Amino acid sequence: MSWHTGRLAAFDIETTGVNPESDRIVTAAVSIVGGGLPADHHSWFVNPGIDIPLGATSVHGITTEQARAAGSNPEEGIDEIKALLTAQLLNGVPVVAFNARFDLTILDREARRHGLQPLLDRVGGPDGILVVDPHVLDKHFDRYRPGKRTLGAVCRQYSVSLERAHTANADALAAARLAYRMGATVPEQPDPAAHTPPPPTPRASRSEPTAASARGPHGQSAESRPTSISLESFSRDEQILGGIGLLLAIDLLFLPWFQISVGSFSFSTTATQDPDGWLGVLALLVALTVIVDLAIERFSPHIHIPSLTQGHAATRFLLALVAGGLVALKFLFHIHFSLFGVGFWLAAALSVALVVFAWRLCRIPVTVGDPPPPSADPGASGGPPGRL
Repeated sequence: MSWHTGRLAAFDIETTGVNPESDRIVTAAVSIVGGGLPADHHSWFVNPGIDIPLGATSVHGITTEQARAAGSNPEEGIDEIKALLTAQLLNGVPVVAFNARFDLTILDREARRHGLQPLLDRVGGPDGILVVDPHVLDKHFDRYRPGKRTLGAVCRQYSVSLERAHTANADALAAARLAYRMGATVPEQPDPAAHTPPPPTPRASRSEPTAASARGPHGQSAESRPTSISLESFSRDEQILGGIGLLLAIDLLFLPWFQISVGSFSFSTTATQDPDGWLGVLALLVALTVIVDLAIERFSPHIHIPSLTQGHAATRFLLALVAGGLVALKFLFHIHFSLFGVGFWLAAALSVALVVFAWRLCRIPVTVGDPPPPSADPGASGGPPGRL
């Protein structure tokens, strides 16, 4: 079983700032998901013991007054977080965190601040820390892609849902879904044990992440290894979408669309032939573009191809709409032909199916455990946040 299909412990924190030496944890979440088992969500809301700057409040929405009124004792909260992560790591479950160096460094400093045994010591040193960091993996798999590498930007790139950003529960689940999508996209990715980072260092910060090396058992980098081609890289709906696009292309090229009679002589034409064969050619090119975009995203994610800001799934949905529109235009331009061939009726059905499945993939996120209800996020209800 590949590591991404097993159990994952998604971890995220929201803090008073970006300095791991002096800032404190305000909220934290650990969601244990995947492996075909029910999701197990845990979250904490602690009183950091210091004022929360307005800049931090503007990010996660929690004020100093809310933390003092409803936050738990930080020593108890930090110890519970460490205990849960320790149990998972000792059971071989990797911790998934976006920019893990920052989160794990803060947790380490908080433990030492309160006189608790650090996570690193509880699991037997650096070799006991199994970490999957989608931020690091993204930079290795797609290092030349321009633009931001924030959690929101990477989620859009991989068509992963991120709702209620900058809440620990939502960010942790998004990191798990990213790890799952990356693992499914690049089957030859090394085991998380090969991604063990060095112990947290005082210089680590959220604004300056450190890219850990990602090398396989023979020292070969992830991006230099050939990626095996397998349908396992695609979800069921993606396989159906690709199949529909291929059938539509075959239909447009070869099946009869019109049965035209001139006196005693009759003949049939395909969608790419007259009348207005250019509409059929454009529909064919768009259908093939859907297939090519999907294939490149799954088999060669390091190759950057243009897409909408919402991601490749939204781009494919728009392309499917265009293909369906071109088929509809060819029908409307020649609605006076009464003898439509089987190719037209099949193309009409395939165009509708292409749009439907592209829409499904645009709307349905990668599923790695169900998110907790909205009330599980501190401050989600609008009132004072509370610890779950």
